Amino acid sequence: VPCGLHMENCVGLKMVALALQDGLENALAGELYANIPIGHSKQIFLKFVRDVEDLFNRRLLGDHANPTQWSCPHDAATQDITEITLDNNRTRKIVNCMEELIGLCIVQEDRKALWIESVAQYRDGFEILRKHEDLTDGDIEKMQDHFDQFYQIWVCQLHSRAGITNYIHMIGSGHIAEYAY
Repeated sequence: VPCGLHMENCVGLKMVALALQDGLENALAGELYANIPIGHSKQIFLKFVRDVEDLFNRRLLGDHANPTQWSCPHDAATQDITEITLDNNRTRKIVNCMEELIGLCIVQEDRKALWIESVAQYRDGFEILRKHEDLTDGDIEKMQDHFDQFYQIWVCQLHSRAGITNYIHMIGSGHIAEYAY
């Protein structure tokens, strides 16, 4: 039986990583920072990293009065965001405010709406899974319905293969519901 906390953390980190990847692509394509010429990719990259850090430190993980000191892992030479690692509490906190990260990273309104809906379905499914009591058959069916909707949007409409991990496969295939029965 898979560990629900580990699954939640891994899927949440995948969501954060793909949001940042989409955001970086939008930034480098000139869709986020119209005031910076496209030829200045290093300046655009560093601005995106600073904006991500500011969002995480002052809104997602901390606030303006008590900011955190999180640094976005990146490689300035290759202009890549590198592997994000966070504990489950921080990952859950970010996923619970994912709309703010989506707002920073995703500029296309139709894609933004798909992101928001998929994350909402994921959160609703995990809220049921995290209950501190035995799940009823109705709870399990409702949880799987949320996970099915998440999977359909996440994989079929947003990310295709790039959005699949072992845990996302388990969520979308119904394996988690099978374990819960």
